[in-house]
Amino acid sequence: MKQHQTSPFCLKSLQDDGIFYGYASVFDCVDFQNDQVVPGAFAKSLSDWRAKDAWPKMLWQHDHHHPIGVWVDMQEDATGLLVKGQLLLDVRKGREAYSLLKRNVVNGLSIGFSLTKAATSPRGHQLLQEVHLHEISLVTFAANPKAKVEWVKSMDTPVEYRLAHVVDALAERIGERETYY
Repeated sequence: MKQHQTSPFCLKSLQDDGIFYGYASVFDCVDFQNDQVVPGAFAKSLSDWRAKDAWPKMLWQHDHHHPIGVWVDMQEDATGLLVKGQLLLDVRKGREAYSLLKRNVVNGLSIGFSLTKAATSPRGHQLLQEVHLHEISLVTFAANPKAKVEWVKSMDTPVEYRLAHVVDALAERIGERETYY
């Protein structure tokens, strides 16, 4: 028997929080460095990072002097390496990056990695079969032209995206309970 309970819903605030999603790498795309990442290339690295309860660093333009946020989640899907990040808005460069992202001035993502296993394709480009991630950067020009930020949470985000985010959060909370609300 399902139990239902209704209660008033009040959204007290919806603030800019620096959250964004995108693809740090897209599979089967030969990049400007003549590399092509293949599906499964990140599996071991992601597993290693999860075991440490950490993620690679988030940098601005691959500059280790400018960390600008944290990666909240990352996973391989059929398209590539899907990442969710949060810019640190109390850091000057984080605020600047957020402003540039919201206005689509900067939207590239780029991976910093060590190559573990590779092969050469019949067409002569390098197939990256296993890589170890060190960092993922927001960049002006990405080597992989398809690696980019897809969505940035902001107050000027269309209401349907904001509501979808709220619905997702509520669904997660409901899933944690035995009784349906």
